[in-house]
Amino acid sequence: MRRYCVRVICLFSCVVCSCGTPTLGDLRAAGELETKKLIYLLRDVENKEQLQKKIGKIQQSYTRIAELVLELRKLSTDTNLGSEPSEVGDALFMELARLYEMPGCRRLLETAQEDAIYRLSKS
Repeated sequence: MRRYCVRVICLFSCVVCSCGTPTLGDLRAAGELETKKLIYLLRDVENKEQLQKKIGKIQQSYTRIAELVLELRKLSTDTNLGSEPSEVGDALFMELARLYEMPGCRRLLETAQEDAIYRLSKS
């Protein structure tokens, strides 16, 4: 019973806290978390077939990252939002570079990125 009460209280506090406007820090943290999820998805891929199986989840991750970037743009007047290097960004770059070297993977990844790129370019 105690576990149930704790879960309900946590759920309620999450709902109450999420009603407010997110801060730049909140959005950056969410972006970093989403990027880490994308890295973990990509890390397990060893060939084109494995990538094809995960391409839907990868595309969803790219779209969520694009949505977070758009929210960041709305909140910030700073034009250098993502200009500082980060460990997560470097790790993502390394995974993408690894996959781009595999036959057929580059085109799949570029296709998965198209919707996110379109969303970013039209804003």
